[in-house]
Amino acid sequence: MASIQDHRQILEQRLADSGWTISRRDEPQYWWAAEIWQITSDWKPKGLTLHLVFLLEPCSTIGAPPERNVYAVAATRQSPTDHFHARIGAPAPQGHWDATLTLGRRWERDIGAFFAALSALRDHAAGGAA
Repeated sequence: MASIQDHRQILEQRLADSGWTISRRDEPQYWWAAEIWQITSDWKPKGLTLHLVFLLEPCSTIGAPPERNVYAVAATRQSPTDHFHARIGAPAPQGHWDATLTLGRRWERDIGAFFAALSALRDHAAGGAA
């Protein structure tokens, strides 16, 4: 199984190949997020901003480095600020995530759908069909 460093490197490369620049990286003080990347579109609409959140497992090991407990990456158009963002698959008021990628055994199979969702967000913002 790939490490979080492997996941990050692959995501960085796929983002660059897909017309996104990582414009900011934050280590938030939220219990549910290890890291938040702000990504900016280099393609039309240039400057569109999304946020990629490296989500921490709710039952993570206390004292373990946060990267050991990252279980998913989620994208949102708005800066995540509350724990409701952290609930993948939860009923309303969840719905803040525009795309998710679980970093489990099948993550390499699912990464294409994640990037398709990012492209659809960009297309929608550009006024195209999403």
